[in-house]
Amino acid sequence: MIYNTFVWMQLFNEINCRRIFNELNMVDGVFNNPIFVGIWVFSACVQVASVQFGGDVFHTVPIDAYDWAACIAVGSFSLVLGIFQRFVPICSFGNADGNGVGELAEDEDGHAAAESARLPSTIHSRLLDEGL
Repeated sequence: MIYNTFVWMQLFNEINCRRIFNELNMVDGVFNNPIFVGIWVFSACVQVASVQFGGDVFHTVPIDAYDWAACIAVGSFSLVLGIFQRFVPICSFGNADGNGVGELAEDEDGHAAAESARLPSTIHSRLLDEGL
């Protein structure tokens, strides 16, 4: 059950990772991306099949409906953690010259941007340049 729960945490975290600018609604537009939905459903089906029918190959035993509900419920808790982590402020470890602590800034859209940190600002600007 631990492995099964871990896989469900990972599957629900895929939904969390769809949003990178601290938007609270992670499921907004999830069905607009058929590739994402297809891969997510395929992964979930493979997980169910590997647990229920994997037997000797995956060293698993079938679990009942109560255990499935428990695994999925605990796994879905990663969605709750994803919401809470969006409230953690982003701060940088140094300004452009490598001294001091940078300040949290916002871009023109109100998204948090770590302008004074080298790596986050580079990634942030590259994502904005590519329209992601």
